[in-house]
Amino acid sequence: MMAKETKDAKQAVAGTSNAVVGAIISFFFPGLGLLLSPDKKMLGIMVFIAVFIVDVVAMVVGGIGAAICFLPIVFFLAIPLAHLVAILHTYDVLTKEAGGNPILFK
Repeated sequence: MMAKETKDAKQAVAGTSNAVVGAIISFFFPGLGLLLSPDKKMLGIMVFIAVFIVDVVAMVVGGIGAAICFLPIVFFLAIPLAHLVAILHTYDVLTKEAGGNPILFK
């Protein structure tokens, strides 16, 4: 009985550390932390491409519009928001796979 509980605890710690590593990878390359999940590799690549497109559009539209008015600041705020959502999504997916409690995406 004690060995099973120890094994479950070790798996929970390993799953949590895997989620943390995935979140760190997604901090630098949004979405690519999902490559640690065998079932979510394509989703990780799609998230990476989507966040890249959001970044480029926000920079172009925000940069052009900044000379005209202050409204394009919203586009610049989209960049860190998209990155934060990608990090949280990666952490939650990997935590859920390990049997833990996700933070945002239940």
